Amino acid sequence: MSKLAGTYQTAAGAVLTFRVAGSTLALEANGQPPLTLAVQSATEFASPALELRVSFHPSASGRVERVSIEQPGSAPVTAIRQTSSR
Repeated sequence: MSKLAGTYQTAAGAVLTFRVAGSTLALEANGQPPLTLAVQSATEFASPALELRVSFHPSASGRVERVSIEQPGSAPVTAIRQTSSR
């Protein structure tokens, strides 16, 4: 999961930070409290209460450069990694 953790930025300038939180990831966005995400697969996470789905997109080399977030009633958001992966 550490390969997914990092800071990503949307085209609108929003900064999304993903941190390892135990056996899952937590999402921090726009100064909001961290949101713990439930693991769905190696690259898919969700917040069932918010109907939020987070998908990380690794390149052919396995490096994750992009994440997309979907929530019913909202346009999907794509963010690009701002920090290097480990």
